Amino acid sequence: MLRFLYAIAVLALVAITAVVTAPSFALRALIPEPLRGSVDVVEASGLLAKGRVVLLVNGVRVPLAWTIDPAPLLQGRLEATIRPYERDEGPPRGRV
Repeated sequence: MLRFLYAIAVLALVAITAVVTAPSFALRALIPEPLRGSVDVVEASGLLAKGRVVLLVNGVRVPLAWTIDPAPLLQGRLEATIRPYERDEGPPRGRV
């Protein structure tokens, strides 16, 4: 039983590491099919855990940066902080 729990813990850590270290350009694959005509990833840098992206939303460029907190992933939750692409810019901001 202990080996089984150990294996589950290792698999969970591997999965979290894979998600956190994936390149941010992988966001394009996460855009839902109905939105693909109106939303696209123009530029992306960093990782899924901490990255920057410029989205093209109906022809308007929306620069965003984010940081994903890895601890809630262990509980099956995703928590992210969204901030402007550049530090001195105004909105958008938020904690999701």
